[in-house]
Amino acid sequence: MLLVSASLLSACGEERTSAPELGVSASAFSQIVEGTDDYLSPGSERRVEAWIGYVDGDTVVKVDNGEPFEAADMTLTMSVTPYPPTQFETVAVVEVAGVDGRPLEASVDAWYDMVFMTHGPLSTDIETLEPGRFRIPLDLFMFGPWVVKATITADGETHDIPLVFYVWPNTP
Repeated sequence: MLLVSASLLSACGEERTSAPELGVSASAFSQIVEGTDDYLSPGSERRVEAWIGYVDGDTVVKVDNGEPFEAADMTLTMSVTPYPPTQFETVAVVEVAGVDGRPLEASVDAWYDMVFMTHGPLSTDIETLEPGRFRIPLDLFMFGPWVVKATITADGETHDIPLVFYVWPNTP
């Protein structure tokens, strides 16, 4: 079981070793926060960089901006502005397609929270740009890992897909 450092816990106000309400197992939680504890240790070198990804079971998969990935018998594409996510105001555009690449008639609902701290759940107003394409504005108001629990309904099936945003400032 992962236990985060005392310095991080005091900053967060609680011990958190997984985020099941976000659909993140203890194993995925460990992967999301890997390196964060090292950065907070005195005398350590910076090892954390901004990135995006998604949770697939117990595994966190990092993706490049705009890189399609398969999840729950769908092909999803996530584009984030700014990329990498180095600022608190972030916009994600998520495209939902079939495994054949055709856009799906879908609906998306989402809420989000920081992995270490419970600020929410925080809601967002999702805008449908066109069939199968959604704009999700996010206010990720602290540096660190965030999970957006996206609920996608397409072809009569509903799937929860945790999207990960690791917000970190640019390297000096």
